[in-house]
Amino acid sequence: MTLRPGLGESVVQAEARARASRSRRYQRPRGMALVVSLVLIAFFLFIFVWPLIQAIWYSLNVYDIQKGTVVRFNGLGYYERMLGDPKFWNGLRVAFVFTATVLAS
Repeated sequence: MTLRPGLGESVVQAEARARASRSRRYQRPRGMALVVSLVLIAFFLFIFVWPLIQAIWYSLNVYDIQKGTVVRFNGLGYYERMLGDPKFWNGLRVAFVFTATVLAS
């Protein structure tokens, strides 16, 4: 595109004027970045954070699946039982060896 400078205007000034008018034509609405950010944050909270909170809540309670209710608060009882079980430690060891073997090859 050949630019013709106006009266008293250099070629550089004419190019800058043309660039400015092009950028004004293609501007997005100013609030669009905020809207997109809020949608992405809501999506992240809904997909990742809320299920994590629910999993922690269910792990601290005795939960009746058939009724869909919490029977009683168990606290860290499940975790105490899990850490005292030799099957848990064996499973953790097997998972670690498997992962290390796959990553090494």
